[in-house]
Amino acid sequence: MTATNNLICEMLTENTGKHFLDSGGANGRNWQRNQGLTPEVLDSLPSATLEISEWNGGYELIPTINLYHFLTQQLCLDALCEEFNSAPVEDWDGPAYGVSEAGGDWLTANGFELGNTHNSCNWESSLSQVIQWTEVTRDGEDYILLQIHGGADVRGGYTDARLFLVAATTSSESTRAAASAWRLTQATS
Repeated sequence: MTATNNLICEMLTENTGKHFLDSGGANGRNWQRNQGLTPEVLDSLPSATLEISEWNGGYELIPTINLYHFLTQQLCLDALCEEFNSAPVEDWDGPAYGVSEAGGDWLTANGFELGNTHNSCNWESSLSQVIQWTEVTRDGEDYILLQIHGGADVRGGYTDARLFLVAATTSSESTRAAASAWRLTQATS
């Protein structure tokens, strides 16, 4: 398993807490349902499924893209990601969701520039879980600060942000297209 696979598995199983106002019940939150998953188990799951239902005299097709496969196919870690991700997150007072003040200072000191923040719950998405991410660039390279929603109510229950490099492709234009894929989860529905 790669370090990327391991970190994404950790994020999928990270305890993002409980709140008496959310609808997770005793064990209904994503992080609770994901307990016990390993990268090996996640790798064995299908990358996508298609539910076919009869509806209104026809058929409804409902595709679901496995979040683990979606992320591990598009993201990787470099030394900067490893350094950022190894620091403790003591607060969320930084310049992006899920980033500490110290993490924000580290990003600035290392030449990272923050872009737009997106949440997959803001449009139709076929991903198996909600994600939130901030676009980040450094020296022409595309990164993201990623949070996975592990709670029941989408207004809370996110992991601390982790820094990932968007996997390199054959040209800078296709690298930008891969980074833009984070905005295109709506197109997969």
